[in-house]
Amino acid sequence: MDFHHWRKVARRNGVPDAVYVSRIQNNWDYERAATEPLQDKRVSKIFNQKDREIMMKNGISLIAASRRFKSGNYTKEEAITKPIRGS
Repeated sequence: MDFHHWRKVARRNGVPDAVYVSRIQNNWDYERAATEPLQDKRVSKIFNQKDREIMMKNGISLIAASRRFKSGNYTKEEAITKPIRGS
């Protein structure tokens, strides 16, 4: 199955074209890009107080952790614990 087939699936699943394309550009496979639900963009819903304490301990800003997690390239745990390059 190809890009166009999965784009139709994405549309049926409520994933906007721009999000689908962005996910593909971030190296997601077509199926995952088309079927994974959209994330809640409110950071407060993603990271709780304990997560924020872990971020601070690891020298990771809330913005950096959010970008990492929202990219789909990091799990939540990786986003708050994996050291920032160059740190």
